[in-house]
This record gives sequence, structure tokens and C-alpha cells, in this order.
Amino acid sequence: KLYGWTLLCLNINIICSLLHSFDFLIEYASASGILRERSGLRFVFLMLSWSIFSLIVGALLANLAHSTILEIQNTSHLSYKLLQQIPCKTTSAILQEMREDLVLLSEQMSLRTPHFSAAGFFNIDYTMLFNVLSSITSYLVVLIQFN
Repeated sequence: KLYGWTLLCLNINIICSLLHSFDFLIEYASASGILRERSGLRFVFLMLSWSIFSLIVGALLANLAHSTILEIQNTSHLSYKLLQQIPCKTTSAILQEMREDLVLLSEQMSLRTPHFSAAGFFNIDYTMLFNVLSSITSYLVVLIQFN
């Protein structure tokens, strides 16, 4: 929840820059040829590199969220392993308190499934990339039909 709006703005930025780049590429390839006469192949290279950069940022964002979720799940397994090392009945107050804390941590980690979301609109993971690409593809198909 802490970075939800920031993640949403990052994803909106990625989608807008991809749409903007592809829109200019379609305009470049159009029959009017205004951009082709003015810019040449430098323009195509710039737009393609900007699109690839936006996709890389999206992939890095999804990878960071995925690796963080895996580490949180690993913490749950680690707390269960540590819990097995502490004896059930002990006279030491420190060990008893540590055991209770590990039980609480293990329960919290196993009951709550971690995820990152963009302000609650959608989850940040690898499926987000496929959803973004499918949305852009459908937009481009409509745009090409109007051209």
C-alpha cells in the first residue's frame, strides 16, 4: 500500500510511452510520409529504443516485485525451521519469548499472501507485462484500422 500510487504512475508512464512510440512508428509508416521525409531512420531507431527501454523498465519492476515476494515466502520457511530448533518446553524466558515470536511470525507469513499492487487496481507481477502488451496490441490494431 505504501508505494501503490507510485507503482500505478510508473505503469501508466510505461503504457503511455509505449503507445506514444508505436503511434509515431505507425505515423512514420503511413502513406503521407511527413515524418519519413523529416526524420529518416534516426527517428525509427529512437522510437524503437524508447519502446525497448520502457519494456525493460516494466520487466525490472515485475522482477523486483517477484523476487521480493519470494524472499518473504522464504522468511516464512526459515521461521518454521528456526521454530523446530527451539525446544517446546523450556525454562528459559528468552527462549520461550523467542518461540512465541516465531510462532506469531510464522502464522502471519503463512496467512497473508504477499503481493504488490498498483494502488489496488492490479497486481505487479509478470502477468502485468502480458496484460500491458495485449492492451497495446489491441490499441494498435484499432489505430491501424483507422489509418
